[in-house]
Order: sequence, then structure tokens, then C-alpha cells
Amino acid sequence: MVRRVLATSYRAARRIVVATVGVTVLAIGLALTVLPGPAFVVIPLGLAILGIEFAFARRWLRALKSGANSVLGRNGGGGRASPPGSSLVLLWLLLPLLGAGCGAQVEIGLPDGRAGELRLDVELTGSASLAATRLFLDGEDVSDRFVPGGPGLVGFLPVPPPGPHRLAVFRPLFGSAIGWTHLAHFESPAAAPELLASHPGAGATVPSSAWIELVLAAPVAPAAAAGWGFEVECGGTRVASRTHILGSRVIVNPTPALPPGRSCRVGWRAPEGHVAELPFSSAPLEPSATARYDRSDPYQAAPFPDDYWLVPDAAAPSGRRVALELGPYAEPLQSALVGVSRALGGRDGFSPVQPFVLTFSEAVDTSALPVDEASSRDPAAALALFDMDPASPQYAQPVGFTARTRRDVAPDGTAEHSVLLFPAEELREGGRYALAVTRRLHAAGRADRPFGPSPFLRAVLSDPIAGEPPEVARARERMAPVYRFLAEVPELPIPPEDLALALSVSIRSERFDPSDWVSVKEQLLAADPPRLEVSGETVEDGDRVLRGVLRLPSYLTADLIELTRDPRDGTPSAEADDAVPFVFRIPGHAQQPLPIVIYQHASPGSPEEINAAANRFLLDAGYALIGIEDFANRRFGANFTTLTLGILLRIASAGHVPLAQFQTHADLLGLLRTIEGMGVPGNFPEIDSSRIFYRGISFGAHHALGFLPLAPELTAAVAVVGGGRFFENTLHGIDVFGTLAGLQAVLPEATPSLLLVGFAALQNDADRDDPQYLARHLYREPLAVAGQDDLEPPSLLWIEGVGDRVVSNTATRAAAAELGLPQVAPLEAPSSFQERVAAPVRENLGPGVTGGHFQYRPLSTPSCIAWLQFEGHFCPQLAQEAAAQTLHFFATAAAGAAEIVNPLSEEGAP
Repeated sequence: MVRRVLATSYRAARRIVVATVGVTVLAIGLALTVLPGPAFVVIPLGLAILGIEFAFARRWLRALKSGANSVLGRNGGGGRASPPGSSLVLLWLLLPLLGAGCGAQVEIGLPDGRAGELRLDVELTGSASLAATRLFLDGEDVSDRFVPGGPGLVGFLPVPPPGPHRLAVFRPLFGSAIGWTHLAHFESPAAAPELLASHPGAGATVPSSAWIELVLAAPVAPAAAAGWGFEVECGGTRVASRTHILGSRVIVNPTPALPPGRSCRVGWRAPEGHVAELPFSSAPLEPSATARYDRSDPYQAAPFPDDYWLVPDAAAPSGRRVALELGPYAEPLQSALVGVSRALGGRDGFSPVQPFVLTFSEAVDTSALPVDEASSRDPAAALALFDMDPASPQYAQPVGFTARTRRDVAPDGTAEHSVLLFPAEELREGGRYALAVTRRLHAAGRADRPFGPSPFLRAVLSDPIAGEPPEVARARERMAPVYRFLAEVPELPIPPEDLALALSVSIRSERFDPSDWVSVKEQLLAADPPRLEVSGETVEDGDRVLRGVLRLPSYLTADLIELTRDPRDGTPSAEADDAVPFVFRIPGHAQQPLPIVIYQHASPGSPEEINAAANRFLLDAGYALIGIEDFANRRFGANFTTLTLGILLRIASAGHVPLAQFQTHADLLGLLRTIEGMGVPGNFPEIDSSRIFYRGISFGAHHALGFLPLAPELTAAVAVVGGGRFFENTLHGIDVFGTLAGLQAVLPEATPSLLLVGFAALQNDADRDDPQYLARHLYREPLAVAGQDDLEPPSLLWIEGVGDRVVSNTATRAAAAELGLPQVAPLEAPSSFQERVAAPVRENLGPGVTGGHFQYRPLSTPSCIAWLQFEGHFCPQLAQEAAAQTLHFFATAAAGAAEIVNPLSEEGAP
């Protein structure tokens, strides 16, 4: 019984399969009779097949019925259905071969813009006659436009209108009635908007690695890139490429590259419907310049930072830590490098404000380099930084930066070429970033010399081989994710063949802890206000000028690299006092009690700057001025070289940057507490301690970031040409102060690139007390301080000098963003990550609280032009317009709500 059921089921299944095959062949026959194309060609073949099929139709139907009845358990009529005969099986097997030897391949060319014709190349295989081959475009016979050429036929047709088109190639098999038709479907592009600009320009010569960018008058529809739209042709041959539409921009990426030394063009349909084209040339093939990268060379520190330096560490929050391995060098350079390595040690990633150092075999052409924030955020930038952390809100987005090129001379007399990169915004703690150096960067003045991968990197990008150096394997493991990310994720992908170098950079996960600053403030509030110890008093221009010291708590250990702490709770504990020099100037002509301004000088600098002409406007307006000497100047000397050497000696000996900034912030808090005690008999009754202001210049503005969040007692503050990011500013102003040359004199074996990397690396240790990280606590994340009664933060006017050669404009703008300040129009250099407001600005941060970031450009500031002061760092310090703006800001703050005006316009001038 079971055997009978199984046999019946098998026969039923077989009948259903046979019936299905028959129906399929029937469908093919029907399709051939209605197939688009020349009807007289396909109908005979279709009818012939149908004739054979109808002869077996009854068998197929009987097989289908019998199979269905068997499945349902019915008696299908007793007889056993016969399968289709062998002739049908043979037909089924031969059907796919009917066109054997008659294939055709159609290639659509790039139209000729002058002739308005589209070239089509038809590659034919088999022995059929070329003369008998017929061609039909959308059903119209166009055979007379084709002639023998290449492996088949070549034709020139009028450019078809936009939309889908079909070219049918008929090749006869038997006479002229029966044959095989090959159909080629293609698109003709829609019209694109008017061309406004292009890179390259018409007739320009570009490296073979170049991308072509077209800027059009309106957003481009995808249909404009269909078919031959925005395709590339070089030397008459189509070049494979990828087309990307970014709004009104079209980026064409030849894949893998343009053929060298050819005349090329890009074609598309113009608004009027005719063919438009951009002609250009590819440069002859020359050896590539190199983006340097060789981790097998212990003397090559750049590029930096690089996740290559991350090693496993189970104790670190992320399971990894930074371990910089360089050398061995001779003393004392080796000691300095050991100190730098120790400064990096223990961190599980790099600094959120980490400068980048890249080196190249030749100078980089700045025309291809994105040098400012706006150009660096362009998806088509030739040098790019991307957020590649999937957990980040900015995932896959480009990160803005400024880039600067350098040429320095190494000890052996050779030139070193580098690029310094400063991120525009603070990078995300715990985040991961991809740095892409594309082959669209080329050597200065040499479009024929694009930068390519180094030999070491070529080995990294190749498949693993037995016995390869461990450095290659380690770099491959670090780089694989970033190359994959760049090829797949950004809005404008960068395939591996377009990269000269790509790095993965992980940012430390540890958050900055402000609790030590809070503890110092709480200790000062709990103690009696300190008092000035006056050692001398003079009268200058009718003003009383007092000098002396202010004894304030010292929180640093003897080596200056750690805080002395209370063993019970770990809070900062002062084991001694420090005599901090001050200068105090009280105008003799003003009505008392006087408001007072804390003036903090630059570095190098001195509180004697209070007596300089640049501060006369405050004294004339009736403000008393007081300032102290900051810790670094009083400990190392008021000279940039000695300041730098003092810091480096601590790094070499102890492996840390001195905590000089922390101590200066503590000193400023102590000075503020001192002023709070004034205004009473016996302690400067001529001072109004309820009206306290702050004016910081350069490094004094830098210190404002760490001081103001803990100084709500201030009424208002003006910070001029400052910024956090200690070592970004060191690198930015390295030539102004001759720092590099001074260090090379002390460390003659050090190459410039090694010193640049050293400064960049030290930012990781300077993060411990860089006031950049305190800025957010002024307005965005206020700190809770025990014993603090005044909770309203001071109003702040943050002033930038555009083109500042001493303080990085990037650092100034990044600090403003961390503070939460909007840019105040007129904008000389807009940033993409700040709110923008128009002057006048008043109480924009809350009741009674005003804040804004104002820019001065020397060539737009009348008094700077009149005084021939064209340096961005000094113009805002000296400008009459800035002085008037400051006085108005202070006066309105004292009256209840500070106001920021535009002093560069007649309407806004105070």
C-alpha cells in the first residue's frame, strides 16, 4: 500500500514538472511573437515554435490534469499520461542556442558637442554577414548610418531626446526572414542646469588622480546623469567613472584614474538640449610624490596622531592605551622623547583638541589643499576628516579644520614638508575619526605629481604574506576599518585607489574633571579675603600706582607637575603660600567709589602692562586697574624661549607638562577674593567691590576660560585675542617666537617633523589643565560651588583678530563655541558651528546676561588702518573701535544688562 502511494506521488510530481516545462516553452513562443522590434523578423520564429507547441498541447494538458488528480487522490481517467516526446525535449534544449554565434554588444559613446551626434559601437560575434545586419533605433531603421569598423559596426546618430531608448540589432539566420534580434536599451540624459563653474577649468591640465567638479545654476536631477550624462572620454575612449550629485554640484570620479597624457572631456545635456562639454587634459605619467608613512622606521614620527600607537591594556577604559615608540636617539633628545612618551602613557586615546601633523616628500600645492573650515567641510575636499563612530550624532559627517603648510630644514640640510591640521571643533570624547589624504593632492606647481601611498603603505594594503614585518601586519589591522569606511559610508565615497593615506584616530574616553578648580574656589570662599602687601607707591600722570605682592595659596608640588592634596579626601591642599607680584593703578581724577578691572597680561608678559597706552582708555573712563603676574612668567621668566625650555625640562625629567595654568587660575580666584574684601575703611575704600570687571589680553584671554566659570562675582568681562588649546597655539605661533629654531639649537639631532609631532603629542598631557575644557561651564554647564551666593555668570565679550599669527583663529572660535557664544555680525570669517546674531545684542543668554563673539579684521578697522597695524593679534588690542565697544559693554553691564554693539558702523558705534 505504501509503495503504491509513493509511486503514485512520484508520477504525479513528474507530470506536474513536465507540464510546467511545457507552459514555459509556450510562454517563450508567445513572447517572441509580441517582442518589441522588427515584427517581420520575430513573428516567423514565434509561429514556428507555437506550431510545435500546439502539437503537444493535449499531452501537456493531460499531464497537468493527471498530476493534479493524483495529488488530490482522484482517478484521472485510468490511462498513464505520456510525457512530451523527445522532439519537444530537443527543441527545449536547442532553444537557447538559436542565437548562438549571432551575439551583439553595443557600446554608447559620448556625443560630439559640435556635430550633435552620438557614436554607437556594435561588436558582433559569429559568421553572419555584416552587410545583412539591420539596426533599428526605437523601431526606425537606421542601418544606413552604420559602417564596418572595429570588431563590428560603427554608427553616428542624432542625439536622441531624453529618456529610454532601444537599439535592435537583427542578424539573419536563414535568408532574410528568420534571424536573431539583440536588443540594447540605453538612456539619454535630461537637460542639466546652466554651468556656473568647474574644476578643472576648460583646457586645464590635471593629475590623473583628479576628480572633475561641475557647479551648476540649480539642483541637478538624477535623470541628467543617465546614460552618457556627465561621462568622461579621453583620447576618444570612454573612461569608467562614478558620478555623484550633491545638490547643484556634480562630482565625477574617474575609476581608477584618468589615462595619463590624454585630451579628455566630460559631456552632458545643456539646458537648451544640445550637448555641452568640458575639455581638459590629463598630465603625463610621472612618478608620484609620497604621503610619508613608515612605521618600520623608528625615526619617522609623523603622521600623528595614529591608532597604530594604541596597544591593548585591560586597565584602560577602552581596553587600549597610547604607547609612542620612537628612537633610539642620543641624549638629551632621547630623554625628551621618553618624557613625551610618558606624557602620553595611560591615555586610552588622543586629545579632543589634538593637532595633526602630516609629512610629505614634497611641498603640497595649496590650491588643492582645504586650508579653512568651510573648504574642509566640503564633501569633495582633497584632505578630509570624518566622524566614523556609528554611535555619534555626526556619524559620517566631515569635521571642519584649518590646515597650514610648512617647509623646515632638517639637521642634514634637507627640506621637510609638512601640513599641520587643527580641528575646528572639539572632537568627541570616546569617538573615532578617519583622516583621508587623497591622491587629488599634488606637489606644489606640479599637477603631474599627485601624492601616492608610501612603499610601506603599499605593503600594508596588499594581501598578507609569510614573513612580513610585524609593523605591516599591525598597521593593516588598524587601517582596514578606515579604508572600508571611506569607501562605503561618506556622502561622497573615497575608494582605496583614490587614497594616498588614511588613518584611524581614537579620542580618549576620560572626561575632563573640574572638581579641583571647584575645590580651590570653595576653600577661598571659606577663608578671609587675602590683602595686598604694598611695597611701593608712586604718582604717575595724576594716578596712584601701587606695587607689591599678594600672598596666595600654592597648590603645586616641588616639580610643578602635580597638585599637593589632602590625604583625607584628595582635594587640592596648599602647603605653602606664593608671593604673587601685582600692579594696582587708581585714577586720581575719577569719582569714587571706583569700579575696578582685573587686567591679565599676555605670556610672556607682566602686570606692568597696566601702565601701557593700550589701557589708558579704561583709566580715563574712571576704572581702577589691577593685575598679577601669572605663574609661568614669574617661575620661568618673561621670555618665550625660557618659558618653552622650562616646560620641556619638566617633560624630560618628569614626563608631564607643569600645571602652570591651574595655578594661575587659582591665583586669579584669589585676586578676585581680595577685591571682594576692598571698599571698606582701611582696605581701599575708594574701590566699589560690587562692580568688578575683567579684561584679558592674549594669554590673559586664554586664562579667562578657566577663571570666569568660577567667578560669578564679576559683572562683565572682555577677552581679547585668546583661545584655549595650549599646544595648538604653540604650533600656530612657532615661527613668531622662533620656538623651532631655539629647540633645534638645544636638540641638534631633532628633525623639524619630530619636534612638530612632539608639540602635538604634548597636548594630550596639557589636557589636564587646559582651560578649553572649563569653558563649557560658564554658561552651558554651570558648576555647583559650596558657599557661592552669586549664581549669575558675568556677561562676556569674546574678541577675535582675524589673521592672528600668534593665537590660532581656530582656537579662538573653538573656545567661543565651547563657551556657547554666538557670532555677532558683521562676520569677517563665519564659522559653521556657531549661532549668528546681529548687533546690538543684549541679554541673549538670560536675564541680565549677554554674550557674543566679535571679530576685527585689520583691513576693515579704520584705526588699525590709520596706525598701519595689520597684524590680527594686535589690532583689536589697540583699536579705538574695540576700546569704545569695551567701555559701552562695561557701562551697560553696570547699569543692569551688558550690550554688544558694532563699533564699525555709524549706527552701532557707542
